[in-house]
Amino acid sequence: GSVAFVINDIVYIVGGKTSTNNAIPETWMYNPMTNSWTQLANLPINGIWRGVSFTNNSKGFVGLGKNNLDYYNKLFYEYAPTTNTWSQVLGYSHSGRAYTGYAQIGNFGYLFGGADSLGFIDNSFEKIDMSNFSTFLLNSFTSIPRKGCMAFVGNSSFYITTGVSTAARFNETWKASNVAS
Repeated sequence: GSVAFVINDIVYIVGGKTSTNNAIPETWMYNPMTNSWTQLANLPINGIWRGVSFTNNSKGFVGLGKNNLDYYNKLFYEYAPTTNTWSQVLGYSHSGRAYTGYAQIGNFGYLFGGADSLGFIDNSFEKIDMSNFSTFLLNSFTSIPRKGCMAFVGNSSFYITTGVSTAARFNETWKASNVAS
């Protein structure tokens, strides 16, 4: 349930849950060159679990997800490695959600599906311009809402695979072509 992003070959891992089922706000840096871990500044919220993450201009961005109180976050935060600080940068224009499929192409983050605090599972497909944090609703490419899907990109296309709905577990893959154009 943690999220991760990579800046200059350094891996940053944020949030997740402990063995006692508590969402945490911790940020950890892994340097593969030295095979070492360093704990960094905590995300300034009450833990994050099942969120999303992106990178842009040597900064990391973390948002959405749930916290310890089952609050569905709708905010995004920016991490600056040079100062080891977090700051709020974007309020998501919809209700908070978790279990969202996400991936990145260039300066654009893409979000698909997820669930909100009422248990509504959606099939919305959105693009976030990381240069100015504006969001755009795109045409959804599947009519079946899902949460917990895996997302990835290739050749300017966005893919989702697997996931669950209120009635089924999916073993299919969908593609949205040329989303970066």
